Amino acid sequence: MRRNFTVDSVGRLGKRDGHYAATETKYEFEFTPTQFIQIEFGALGSTHHIGGVSDLDDRSQFALSGAFAEFRYLAIERTSSNPLAVTLAVEPTVRRIDETSGERVRNFEFETTINADLELMRNRLFAGFNLLTNLR
Repeated sequence: MRRNFTVDSVGRLGKRDGHYAATETKYEFEFTPTQFIQIEFGALGSTHHIGGVSDLDDRSQFALSGAFAEFRYLAIERTSSNPLAVTLAVEPTVRRIDETSGERVRNFEFETTINADLELMRNRLFAGFNLLTNLR
């Protein structure tokens, strides 16, 4: 079984007027109990530094903004005789801080993904396709 801990951050800067800077960081623990199943879960942290932006309240904060989990299943495995791989994933997320404004919210999201890739030239060239749906 493989285990990882990762930190992944996304930053948003600038608005038409005033000063705007926001980040969202995923603190995730991932483990792979089998070669076909991967499980991740963790917390979301956010920062907001907003001043003088139209339609947004001024604020400077750091907050625990939510939690998430992700479950991936390798439905079709690439082999020497099969160049296609397909992975199915679901990611439920709960947020208590809005990503843009920093206001307190109660949001629930459910993202589903189908990732497929085809090996066109062995170990050199691949074609990929992703289908994503997000319910809020």
